Amino acid sequence: MKKEICIEFATEFPLIIVLNDDVTDDTILKDANLTNNDLLISLTESDELNLITATYAKKIGIIRSIALIRHNINYLSMSAYLGIDSIISTTESTVETVLSKLRGKNISSIHSIFGGTKEVYEYYVEKDTPVCNKRLSDINMKGRGIIAAINTSNSKQIIPDGNYILKEGDNVLVSVGCDSAKFIQKLFIKGIK
Repeated sequence: MKKEICIEFATEFPLIIVLNDDVTDDTILKDANLTNNDLLISLTESDELNLITATYAKKIGIIRSIALIRHNINYLSMSAYLGIDSIISTTESTVETVLSKLRGKNISSIHSIFGGTKEVYEYYVEKDTPVCNKRLSDINMKGRGIIAAINTSNSKQIIPDGNYILKEGDNVLVSVGCDSAKFIQKLFIKGIK
């Protein structure tokens, strides 16, 4: 990571330790006394170095580690075997950002899962959304999607049953097969035909 970015990051988040050095020199991590920290995030330009650093962090006692993957998404499946807690994939993040722009305005987020065969949408229910003020059991999704969870308009997280009535301001997580995305969008986004 460039030094200027590290300085900006350290200024923005003064309670974290930001290192801009050669992490292959293990004295750097020891000198920074990182073993007393809860989390290490490795954000270098090298996918391999990020994986190694995040794995090493776990071995020296850091509770959680995260690695940035920029180039080789095949490393995503390896991370679980290396003990890394989480992977940030710029490729997947970019894809999800583009998809959310394409899918509609009241989608808060979208995540592609299971190798791109399924998507999870977070819809924001607006007053003119077709499903607003409808009981879940009355919304015919024709087996093409599952409402997995709702963050209600009063900030209560629930796994709903069929009696729940969607309200304006609810955030709804919907799991959808990619081939059914358009059908589900018609239910949750105003004006899609």
